[in-house]
Amino acid sequence: MVQNSLPSLLFNIFFVVTAGIYIALSVQRITPAINFPFWQLFIYAVILVGVVYLFKYGILKFIGWVFKVTKLADNYIFLIFLVNKILAILLLPLIIIIALTGKPANTIAWTLSGC
Repeated sequence: MVQNSLPSLLFNIFFVVTAGIYIALSVQRITPAINFPFWQLFIYAVILVGVVYLFKYGILKFIGWVFKVTKLADNYIFLIFLVNKILAILLLPLIIIIALTGKPANTIAWTLSGC
């Protein structure tokens, strides 16, 4: 993953989209009185996660540069973003279950995703 930047970038985009879907589904479940359509919530959530993701990356790179520990900061960024990529892969089946099933399976999937 360190040497192949394109797959890493694609997995980061996959994380942002997966997290956006999960946040949009969560907002719909928690506050059903919101009058936004799902796709509008999804777009706002993807933008929010993307901005937070880029901000976090920029801050970590900046801190590494300021304290002259760029190699250590790069290793930390790699580990944190690797955890995010694994989280996206693990959340995808739960998101599918949440979006497409009825009440009993939906409740189980929300519980598992919360854990």
